[in-house]
Amino acid sequence: MGTDTAALRWRKKTGGGVRRGGDIIIYDDPRAQTSISCLPQVLSKNFPDRKIYATPTEIFMRALGEDRAALAVIPGIWSEDSKYYDLMGGSEGQKKIQDFVADGGILMTICAGSYLVSSRTEYAPPWGTRRERNNPDALFNALARGPLQGMGMEPMGDEWYDGVHAVPVEFKAADKTWKKARLAYGNGPALFPYELNHDYEVLARYDKLPDAPIAAAWHKAGMGAALWLGVLPHIGWQPVDNHPSVKKVWDLMNQLKPQEPARKEFWDGIMDRIERHLNP
Repeated sequence: MGTDTAALRWRKKTGGGVRRGGDIIIYDDPRAQTSISCLPQVLSKNFPDRKIYATPTEIFMRALGEDRAALAVIPGIWSEDSKYYDLMGGSEGQKKIQDFVADGGILMTICAGSYLVSSRTEYAPPWGTRRERNNPDALFNALARGPLQGMGMEPMGDEWYDGVHAVPVEFKAADKTWKKARLAYGNGPALFPYELNHDYEVLARYDKLPDAPIAAAWHKAGMGAALWLGVLPHIGWQPVDNHPSVKKVWDLMNQLKPQEPARKEFWDGIMDRIERHLNP
């Protein structure tokens, strides 16, 4: 795991520990084709007392080394060509992400963000070019593979909802029971850990697929933790008029509407987990 000057300052200042009073930073850069959609609004409901900033690459990476950032979010993208790895500085950027978590930060990755922090990526859509990358400095020692068989959908535009639809998952509820739901999905990965005795806590699995691969996982590392999401549980039902100009959104919302109670239970549960970590 890498260390940099900012991380060493943090350890010296606090002796290590959770960044309880920090802000929330969301990676948002047009060069990276990020798709933050409703994330700022949704997070503001779960964390009303924290400031939320959407920041471009340079500011985001700098903030990882500063003690004002408590939760860092790397979202999905609206295209199929992720530029995250190179824009964030390659191997050095991955080490900064590791340092942020080790020093008490919480990292939440969604879809393309989850491909980024996995040690091997395989993106193999049946309609397009296969992409692979090895990332030895990744936070998760695992294969991130997608789109999932029978669940992928070719994006036909550059809006956040293009290529997004609801897929079946099984998630761990607060009472430790497993419940079923259909959550928004946009060609994200499943997580396949390389270590048999891995310490990733599985929070959700893709239902109705062989071996029910991991759709969401929690990984404690150092003083912090990472929430890995292959699905898009922040996207919930919203009322939309049935008009030709918004037909794709209307179709998606029709899929999500009956799932809203279960989706909200899962989302609020993982947000409560983050809050408990920041305020033990």
